[in-house]
Amino acid sequence: MDQVSAGRPAYVSRRALLDTATTAGAWRRVWSLGGTVTAVERADWVILRAKEEWGRPEELDRAMTWWMRRGLKAASPTGLVLQAAKEWYRKVAWSRHGFAAGYVRGGWEETSVRGVIAGPHRVYDLRRAYRWALTAAPLPRRETIQVAHRWLPDRPGLHLVTIAEMDGAAWPLSEGGRCLVETPIDATGLEVHGWHGGVVWYDTLSACPLGETLDTIGASVCQRSYWGMWAAGLSCKCQFASGAVTWLPPYGTDYVRAHLITARVRRRLAEVRAPYRYVDAVITTPDEAPPLGEQVGEWREVRRYEDGVWIGYPGAYGAPGERPDRLAGVQRRC
Repeated sequence: MDQVSAGRPAYVSRRALLDTATTAGAWRRVWSLGGTVTAVERADWVILRAKEEWGRPEELDRAMTWWMRRGLKAASPTGLVLQAAKEWYRKVAWSRHGFAAGYVRGGWEETSVRGVIAGPHRVYDLRRAYRWALTAAPLPRRETIQVAHRWLPDRPGLHLVTIAEMDGAAWPLSEGGRCLVETPIDATGLEVHGWHGGVVWYDTLSACPLGETLDTIGASVCQRSYWGMWAAGLSCKCQFASGAVTWLPPYGTDYVRAHLITARVRRRLAEVRAPYRYVDAVITTPDEAPPLGEQVGEWREVRRYEDGVWIGYPGAYGAPGERPDRLAGVQRRC
């Protein structure tokens, strides 16, 4: 880490990584994903990766110790998860999840009001939300997933449907339109205007072994990125100094499982009466506060607004009249 030795990979700052990638004659290959440089092989064959993607330096240290003891090789957090749990990332037939491409959404923001809301408010977030979602309920057993030929609201499955708006439902169901719907959990109260494909499954399996593996690694980024391979839709670009380019297709893509993970978190947030929700957090009054706890999947208080809270649009909030604590998201309708 922060040192370069011949024949060994090195973790350096992102600035150092980009400087190498933009210096003529300094590299042999550059890998990028969606336009973002992820790794560089220097002219002396040393491969550089950005240390920031691991979070704190001590987390990278723990992860390195973990994989070296087991004889594994890891270039990135997702690469380590793949090496440690290959059985969870097998190729899935496109016919069994391709209908969901473009409709699996990760982070989101929604607000029912804008402007200044008077009175004390609190920000609560869900501890290690995606890690909790992994073991909150079983996942479908891949070999039992079958393509659906019609809308089956009473069978365990995932369907792409056009629906009317649903007040109080988890986003994006609350906004209506074309959405992924997990049945039978999300089917209550749906006004379906069109069915566009889906799958059903006949059996499930516990994902606790995968969750336990992620826990032992000791890098929280692994607990957040494990589902990234299931949601991956971009090919990795490998640019050679000669000008040649190759594309590496994503592995382990499974839009069914990726959607189930994010939907579980959204449903938890929708259970709390709140004017604002952001990815894995809510802003609400102390009277509407969810029960707090110290375990994975329990709520914790992270910020207080005693004199009211300002909400500009989904992704923008802070204390009234002060610099916003967050400016993210998009300015869509309330």
